[in-house]
Amino acid sequence: VTFKNSDYVVLISKAEKLYYEEFGYNKYKAIPVVIYNSYKPKFDHLSSNYNYKNNNIGYIGRHVPRKRPELAIRAVVKSGRRDILVFNMGVDYSKGGNEYWKELEKKFKDQLNIIPFSPDKKKIKEYWKKVGANCITGIYEPFGYTMCETLDRRVPAIVQDIDGPSEIIRGLEENVYMYNVNKVSMEKDVENFTEALEEFWSTSPEERKERSENARKALDNFRPETIKLKWNEVLESCASGSKIKNIPDDEAGSS
Repeated sequence: VTFKNSDYVVLISKAEKLYYEEFGYNKYKAIPVVIYNSYKPKFDHLSSNYNYKNNNIGYIGRHVPRKRPELAIRAVVKSGRRDILVFNMGVDYSKGGNEYWKELEKKFKDQLNIIPFSPDKKKIKEYWKKVGANCITGIYEPFGYTMCETLDRRVPAIVQDIDGPSEIIRGLEENVYMYNVNKVSMEKDVENFTEALEEFWSTSPEERKERSENARKALDNFRPETIKLKWNEVLESCASGSKIKNIPDDEAGSS
């Protein structure tokens, strides 16, 4: 009903638009346009005192199958590096616990450190101090606020090469560590992720810092003042009854 009676439908990434079309929703009259979510950087005026010598990695966020949060620990184990710690923050042990992650915690007890879900800002801040790189994993992610926060904090990012996170960094890919997502095979996904992880380990602290500073420039495309201009164009079109002159779905990505 919404699509039948709307002039436009706003989607938050090209990935989401693709799924919209695959489900056949574009048969309705609503014109699909892409306007990314906005992100207001919090650390513009803070100099980075991050420890770029740290080789430990982490994952923070929801622990649901499509995000594949176990890739980090499985890749570290596959690499054979016994000196690396993995921090996973966000496991929900409420409502009867989480047997899958309890089993992983037991199996990889020497290297896997699980931090249960918590909105406590102090605990979140501690997480970021512990990791040398943050992992943005998954087989589908329409946008990627964790990606934005990772870039904002100038933390090295090991990131999927699909969907929202890849769109956020488009044009600056050489400044992150991208892995080729295999949606079908977890084993192949672990292998591909391990390659990106080993690239991170082989990068000097100086280069990690330089890459992180450069990667952060991607956030300029998602600042509220930039995204607002695209919303204004859509709203003005609706008010006037005219079509958008330049539909904000630039094939060049976020650049």
